[in-house]
Amino acid sequence: MSTRSPGDSTATPTVSIERLNRRTTMALTMHQSSVFYFTRLLNNLSNILAKAQAHADETGTNPKDLLEARLTDDMFNLSQQIQMACLHPLLFVAGVTGKPAELQKDEDRSFAALRSRISKTVSLLESVRPEDLNGSEDREIVLATPRADLPFTGQGSLQIFSLPNFFFHVVTAYDILRHRGVPLGKMDFLGGLK
Repeated sequence: MSTRSPGDSTATPTVSIERLNRRTTMALTMHQSSVFYFTRLLNNLSNILAKAQAHADETGTNPKDLLEARLTDDMFNLSQQIQMACLHPLLFVAGVTGKPAELQKDEDRSFAALRSRISKTVSLLESVRPEDLNGSEDREIVLATPRADLPFTGQGSLQIFSLPNFFFHVVTAYDILRHRGVPLGKMDFLGGLK
């Protein structure tokens, strides 16, 4: 239903209150709500880094200039953003499962090394079974971060801490490269809609 008349591009569409009040319940498991997003966006991030390497090769840009680029002085550089994007999923899985996180040393000095870190992180995430995470929504956990141990429920750690931090670092990595002239668009971040 719409209040638009033919040829009128300024009228706003209307939706009945009854339609707005209808809700569809769609339950996502903890595994679906975490591993799916982590692996999808990490794979997209790896593709973004491949484009950054190609851009550096084509333009004669020193890759180090991109790897050390940051949006502002008090933010992490590109390499650190990638490292943090890989760290948050691992901290989440470790917190929920109670297994120690398999952390990597922060020694990435090339696009290839960062892409390898992403690949290893994705492999670890893909090894997490649904039963390792599902049912942990209300489990009390302590998320061990480099700065502090944070008490959460499983669901709280995902929704309040892990996913927001993860998205922040992936988006910031994208923004650094876009700001430095790497030809990226929203679909590079989204990775296609299939």
